[in-house]
Amino acid sequence: MMTENEINPAGGNKPAGQKPVKDGDKPVANYKILGGNLLVFALYTITALSTGTDGGVGALAIAAFQFVICTILAIVYKRSVWFLSAVLVLIIGFGTCVSTFSLGDMR
Repeated sequence: MMTENEINPAGGNKPAGQKPVKDGDKPVANYKILGGNLLVFALYTITALSTGTDGGVGALAIAAFQFVICTILAIVYKRSVWFLSAVLVLIIGFGTCVSTFSLGDMR
């Protein structure tokens, strides 16, 4: 029978005390989901804002649609990163919509 030092010698890939990473918990996959959603959001927002006056409203409508799709994917895949990225896209989309319009005199 081999000891733990023989299985994982000093300088090995697994630092002492670190738990093994499950396939579904890889942070790189989470960053890819979030980054992909933000990239899609940026592309259609830039396109919508470059078309003219009501681009902010159109971008918010598409962001709401993306929110619904990501929420459905969060339920189907049972991954919270889909829902968190959906909320982030919706918040940024709302901010983009508000920033494209003048709020007028706030007295």
